[in-house]
Amino acid sequence: MEKNYLSNLSKEEEMNLLAAAQRGDNSAATALLAQYDPLVRAAAGRSYRSDSYDEALCEAFFALYSAIITYDKGKGVPFAAWARAKVYGDIRTITNRMNREMQRRREPERLLHGRWARGRLRRLYRGYTGLAGRIQSF
Repeated sequence: MEKNYLSNLSKEEEMNLLAAAQRGDNSAATALLAQYDPLVRAAAGRSYRSDSYDEALCEAFFALYSAIITYDKGKGVPFAAWARAKVYGDIRTITNRMNREMQRRREPERLLHGRWARGRLRRLYRGYTGLAGRIQSF
């Protein structure tokens, strides 16, 4: 009986649970989610912002559930590798999305400070006055 490196289940038990979960058995999906709980928590803990742990944890559980549903045994990839790649990839995606959102929120502050901002404001003003002149000519 060969063991999975991320789970306490044998490969046969894991494949049986996967097949049952893909057919819609909620108890099988719950058992798989419980077996891979350490993977999910480790992935969520790697999110770069400490205030986003809960959101990252939810995203990681959703990614694991998605990995359970979309797993294809015919591709020859072990489920543990598929689940790990899916969970870590989705956590990386949500972390990048949150970082971009925070950067967009800080962008107006950066626009108002320093030499770069004065040039930017001059260009904006020139564009505005040029646009205002074109609108008045109609």
